[in-house]
Amino acid sequence: MTGAIRVFDGVVQSSFLRVVETAGGDDASASGSRIRVGTASWTDPTLLRSGWYPAGVTDAAGRLRHYASKFSVVEADAPYYAIPAPAVAEAWVDRTSASFAFNVKAHALLTGHRTDPARLPGAVRRLLGEVACRQATVDRADVGPEAMLAVREAFGAFIKPLRASGRLGTLLFQYPRWFVPGDRADATLDAIRDEFADTPIAVEFRNALWAEPIAFREATARLRALQMVFVGVDAPRGIVSAMPPVDAVTNPQVAILRLHGRNVEAWDARHTTAANRFNYRYGDDELEREVAPRARRLADEAAQVHVIFNNCHEDDGVRNAARLSELVATLPAC
Repeated sequence: MTGAIRVFDGVVQSSFLRVVETAGGDDASASGSRIRVGTASWTDPTLLRSGWYPAGVTDAAGRLRHYASKFSVVEADAPYYAIPAPAVAEAWVDRTSASFAFNVKAHALLTGHRTDPARLPGAVRRLLGEVACRQATVDRADVGPEAMLAVREAFGAFIKPLRASGRLGTLLFQYPRWFVPGDRADATLDAIRDEFADTPIAVEFRNALWAEPIAFREATARLRALQMVFVGVDAPRGIVSAMPPVDAVTNPQVAILRLHGRNVEAWDARHTTAANRFNYRYGDDELEREVAPRARRLADEAAQVHVIFNNCHEDDGVRNAARLSELVATLPAC
């Protein structure tokens, strides 16, 4: 099966590109057990208030244990905002089974976003100038190369326990909308591979230009050469800052599908919390007819598929994840 990109009214609606000719593993017929389903947070404040966690489960250890009893993968987004100490990762390992996987979102500075300098590790803040420390937010240019090296070292130390225990699924680099195809982007991806050698890396683009046929083919070829994972998404359609639903398996070990919801009005609006932006619950028809088949096609190509619901508004994500788990467990082979 070779997929083709289909374009309607100038927008790519759907596609599946066979980038890798053979999937990892011995089973040519993928099963639902190879599709891990989870959410992009287990601690979002709106989720904690939703009533999804049982009464009495109120501490960090209990919440993660309960979440891990329901799902086999989670995306940790907290490290995007502040780099935790390695002891935090060690605690995550202790609170989950050996088969549980953590996908970790790379820190904001590593993907070109701005961040609050007050939330940087002390070793990094000590390298910042006085002016940078007083700014509300800083970017890579503000902190300088020495501090950026300290950021990479701190992040590497944090994920080390996950790697050592075999619990790191992927390290997710989610780039901003201004990160567009070109030489600068190519050099950035090359540098990330050098800086995080031997680390499983996944890349999510947030500009529809990456889905243009030539750019898409070149980008997936580069990711394959770098052994990085292309992240397919579901998001509002026809918006420049959102990728259309294009998929590619660029690493035979794992494929990732991230589901952001389809709240068009909220996508580019300003919000006080991320939960407001991703306030959307997928209906059963959307999950059955669109999402589950995408996950199943990816499973035909990759040894594992991680489907991550990023619509972490109240219990929307966990309810959708539970339903999709049921669907992919019974979905017939393509």
